[in-house]
Amino acid sequence: MKHLFFVLVVAFLFNEASAQYPKLLVQFTDKGSNTKTISNPSAYLSPRALLRRTRQNISIDSSDLPLTQRYIDSLKAAGAVKILSQSKWLNQVLIQSTDAAALAKINNFSFVK
Repeated sequence: MKHLFFVLVVAFLFNEASAQYPKLLVQFTDKGSNTKTISNPSAYLSPRALLRRTRQNISIDSSDLPLTQRYIDSLKAAGAVKILSQSKWLNQVLIQSTDAAALAKINNFSFVK
């Protein structure tokens, strides 16, 4: 019983310590000056994905384009920002930062919703 209590206390403290680093979603307004195009999906989609789309009659659209690398680089350059994940279909990234100046700078980027 004592061991279970100890584990729960440690888990609670670890969770509280990680709460100091908020995770924020950053949505982009568009795909920007992306080097990939809808007319050449094999440049960014796998052959398996293309075959599946053909079989299921799913067309390629702008949501399939990868995120604009310039946008991601700008987020990283804004300050102490860590990119945790990216979603090309939702056109957003999940970041982690406690740097208020970096977050304010990101909020003022023209390509951020």
